Amino acid sequence: MRKQGPKSDRKVDLAALDAADHQIFSLIHPGIMPIQKIDMFQTRTMDMLEAGLRTSTVRREVIANNIANVDVPGFKRSGVSFEMNLKRALDSEKAAREEPALHTNQPGHVARREPLDYQKVGPAVHTDYLSSMRNDGNNVDIEQEVMNLVKNQMQYTMMIDRIGSTFGKWNSFIRMA
Repeated sequence: MRKQGPKSDRKVDLAALDAADHQIFSLIHPGIMPIQKIDMFQTRTMDMLEAGLRTSTVRREVIANNIANVDVPGFKRSGVSFEMNLKRALDSEKAAREEPALHTNQPGHVARREPLDYQKVGPAVHTDYLSSMRNDGNNVDIEQEVMNLVKNQMQYTMMIDRIGSTFGKWNSFIRMA
């Protein structure tokens, strides 16, 4: 049987918690009622890291395909774009926050700029038809592809380390409770 901690006089809005969240919190912090619901796994940073990992996986497959077809006449290399699209979405959110409020007689008179949703940004694969490395029409540079592969692996490892350290911190907080 688990010891119950001292009762807290803090109040909580139990309607904001679903049954599973309430049960988990009460196991971790016996006798203390949560003040608000905190969904610690849905953060902006974690969302972007998840999208970055998906992009890195797609990028690895595209680079592997480019390397596998280095000797195929007429093959055109492909690339993956993600970072600029994510930056564009984040900048549009910032611009929408900083944009002054427009006062009109009718709500539909002047359209307010809608920001792009960073959660909907994903990797986009594109093919380079404009360049050519050799006379046979193939535009794959093996040295560039290997360098891109190494860079991609380093970025993937960095994102995995960041996610691991975040979960490590959460684990420490839970153990301290």
